Amino acid sequence: MSIEYLKFQNLQKQFAYHRAVKSATGCICEGDYISLFGINGAGKSTLLYLLAGIYKPDKGAIEYGVQGKKNFHALMHLLSHQSMFYARLTAEQNLVFFQGLYGNVDTREILFALELTGLSAHRSKFIDGFSRGMIQRLMIARMILAKPEFVFFDEPFTGLDMSGQRLLLSIIKNRGMENPHWKIKGYIFVDHDIVRAYNFSSSIWYIHKGELQKPYLRSELSIDKLGKMLT
Repeated sequence: MSIEYLKFQNLQKQFAYHRAVKSATGCICEGDYISLFGINGAGKSTLLYLLAGIYKPDKGAIEYGVQGKKNFHALMHLLSHQSMFYARLTAEQNLVFFQGLYGNVDTREILFALELTGLSAHRSKFIDGFSRGMIQRLMIARMILAKPEFVFFDEPFTGLDMSGQRLLLSIIKNRGMENPHWKIKGYIFVDHDIVRAYNFSSSIWYIHKGELQKPYLRSELSIDKLGKMLT
């Protein structure tokens, strides 16, 4: 029996006069590789942020599972548009600070993550001078350090050059990395590239005007039908 990461019931979230999420109910278990689709403004990112715990729902409830002594938030990671880095710290200092939140700092792991993401030459530079693509690479380095079991991906390819895209594609395709040893046991993936998101999914969620619809297995929904739903 697969481990249940979280379940949620009747989630709602409103910003001023706009109700971004009107109704969302479901669950996520280990082994769920979900792609979330919807037209612009349908509520994809808001739902992602609700489930990740960044936003608090106005109504409804989320119940997170526990594995051993770790709750879900200790096992998950969010890769999104918001870097949550400190602008006047260097790339390396930001990673040292992040890793320190989870225990001992391992300089070798940090340098390895910077090398993997092509940022070794920029390790001592303040990140307020980084391009959007460099910030995104540093966010990937942080994720590699975290080695999360579950990842919320919100348009993770934004700003990445071809080399950065290849690295991230490899991580998602292989559901982790062999070196360092890291296995992604589930994710929710939001991407503007419909074909890419479809191919990376085992199941498909579709949100329409803030309402999360009944999920599909990928085998139940062709990409042509999905494309029509999004037009």
